[in-house]
Amino acid sequence: MRRVLILLLPLLLIPIVKADGPFIGGFNVIGRCDSCCIESYPITFTITLDNTNYFGHYIIEDYWVETEAGTTLERLRNQNITLSQHDMLNLYITSSIPPVLNETFGYKACIKYSYTDDFFIHKVEERCSILETKSAFPLSKYFGSEICCIGDDCASTEQCLSNYTCSELNCSYCEYILEHGCVPFQCCADEECNETSICDGNECIPIVCAGEIVNRTCMSWFGLPVFTLPQWINDVFGEAFGDFLQNNIVLIIFGVIFFIVFIVLIVWLLKGGGEGKKKVEKPTPKITLGGKEIGKKPKKELKTEKEPKKKGKTKKKTKKSEKKEKEPKKGEEEGPEYVPLVELPE
Repeated sequence: MRRVLILLLPLLLIPIVKADGPFIGGFNVIGRCDSCCIESYPITFTITLDNTNYFGHYIIEDYWVETEAGTTLERLRNQNITLSQHDMLNLYITSSIPPVLNETFGYKACIKYSYTDDFFIHKVEERCSILETKSAFPLSKYFGSEICCIGDDCASTEQCLSNYTCSELNCSYCEYILEHGCVPFQCCADEECNETSICDGNECIPIVCAGEIVNRTCMSWFGLPVFTLPQWINDVFGEAFGDFLQNNIVLIIFGVIFFIVFIVLIVWLLKGGGEGKKKVEKPTPKITLGGKEIGKKPKKELKTEKEPKKKGKTKKKTKKSEKKEKEPKKGEEEGPEYVPLVELPE
């Protein structure tokens, strides 16, 4: 008797190890439209089969989606997809949205699968997911009024709201419009960047400085701010030269001034140190003799026209009259002839 039980025990354990039952794992479906769901427009259904917590081994032969009224939207046959133990499977099916009433429609997914039961009997069964509801627009409403599904259905300065209507964008001063939305700039002021960067063209640009950066200003060796050079200098001479020139501009200016002063000093020394003071000539002493200045050329007397002789008789001077002119008048004494003194220089 014991020998018979030992021989039958393996046969009794085989159905326990091999047995599969009806599919009782997770089963759901989600429908997604490309933009918004519109009657007769495409829709993709994702069917998820979750067998992670069960030991069954199944073959998915067919799967399809049908409406609330039982109308099949799309069915894929003879797929023979294996759903292993402790596994999860996603199936996809694309169809068109059925006629829409009251801006919604209902749908569910179904599968046809096979398995082997406890007595090694091959069985085929069907199972459907719970009913899902999807919002959609009938064609008459979508084409008869302004309804948006995505931003591209609106103007470039508008966005599509959740109620499927277009609304004008109202971006702040530090935002710009991109793809029907407001996108913030990286910065709009220097304070929005770190201490070593400035806001240039709404972007934080690091300050290139060989010295010390104080209050976002590059300070040179002399404690003076470095001047900002125009961009064309970098374009013509290269960024390396432009950076060197900008970081040492104060030192270069002082060097140019010193060079100009040095050249001017050299030219001044070569010219003899300047013209100097003009020598003041001392006036020569005047020597006069007889009322006339000695050593001075007499000025040429201007020629004067001779006065015309008066017509008429002129009395001839007699000897007596000449004698009277020569005689001194009464009271006048004759003395020696006056000789002017000679003026000598001091």
